[in-house]
Amino acid sequence: MSLGRACLLVAVAAVAAVPAVSAQRGESGRVVAVGDVHGSLDGLRSVLRAAGLIDASDRWTGGTATLVQTGDVTDRGADVRGALDLLMTLEREAPAQGGRVLPLLGNHEAMNLVGELRDASADICARFAGKDADKVRDDAWREYDKLVKARARSRKGEQPLGLTRAEDGFAASYPRGCIEYRLALGPEGVYGKWLRQRPIAARVGRSVFMHAGAPPDTTDSVETLNARARDEIARVDRFVARLTAAGLAAPWFRLEDLLAVAAAEVRWVNALVEAAKENGETPNLAGVDLALVKEAAAFTGLGDWSLLDGDGPLWYRGYALAEEAALDAPFTALLARWNADRLVVGHTVNRDFKVRQRLGGRLYLIDTGMLTPVYKGTGAALDFDGAGVSVFYGDGRRDVLTASPR
Repeated sequence: MSLGRACLLVAVAAVAAVPAVSAQRGESGRVVAVGDVHGSLDGLRSVLRAAGLIDASDRWTGGTATLVQTGDVTDRGADVRGALDLLMTLEREAPAQGGRVLPLLGNHEAMNLVGELRDASADICARFAGKDADKVRDDAWREYDKLVKARARSRKGEQPLGLTRAEDGFAASYPRGCIEYRLALGPEGVYGKWLRQRPIAARVGRSVFMHAGAPPDTTDSVETLNARARDEIARVDRFVARLTAAGLAAPWFRLEDLLAVAAAEVRWVNALVEAAKENGETPNLAGVDLALVKEAAAFTGLGDWSLLDGDGPLWYRGYALAEEAALDAPFTALLARWNADRLVVGHTVNRDFKVRQRLGGRLYLIDTGMLTPVYKGTGAALDFDGAGVSVFYGDGRRDVLTASPR
């Protein structure tokens, strides 16, 4: 079951655009790709140093190289904030040497941007907690409780209730610093603004880089995939803003609370219509924001949007798990449609913790389990240097792969 569908079950039961990036230099330029970070700042530093892209002070030393980070910087590991800060700094520094840093969105960034925090641990949230974190959470609980009571007055007899958390449950669901984390990744937050400018796919020369990779039968262009993801994030932001303005939610709500409110609005209006029908009357919807209810109904289908679709471009695992014989023909056709020679993806940890090349070097899998306490692997940097393909590992190993990057 996909994440989005699981969230919907829970709910029912209870920007500037960056297009696909094109190379500013020829194929001979050095291109380095790093996969899933998951809050492992030490792992990210180690692999970037091994690849010669940063020095001991975390300054850019990669010269004219292009670094592509294929998403999933967030969730699971404690130092999400530090890893984001490092990438944001390098993105600013690299152009002074003629280099560039291209961070992409992964499924975990998409989750966090829409409020799905199931993998955002208390340790992650704690890095965003300020000196007034306890007050922030106490104030948030009072705001939540106020919204619950206001809803009870305006939606008389509503069952099941749209908002149901008690104070102890609220504290468990919103650990210390979690409110600040949500706001920091919101549309007005420093990290949220930055992440909303990231694409889900980048084209560098004849290579396409993505987090999971669009399924090979997709007919969408790289540009279309980016535009759809960007538009879906903006659509969620607009809906949350509208709920907040209507006094139905707060901008820091987790996704399950947003879904609960959206589903409750739909149930409430449906109940009004059904009650009027039973009495042979025309429903009185004078006080109903029908446009908001329509948006709420669409929002409850979030699990089928490309951001959360289990077979979508941020979640698909076929490139790691499917047999090459089954992938070959449709993948060849996909590369032809994209006018590309290869696809580089992360998302699925390789069991041997080594970068894998498949389909004759047209497909590279680069998630090697950088978050060692969870995955037991190490970071890896796939390096196309114009003469060949090699891999630098955070533990000091280097592998030379056989396929040419051309």
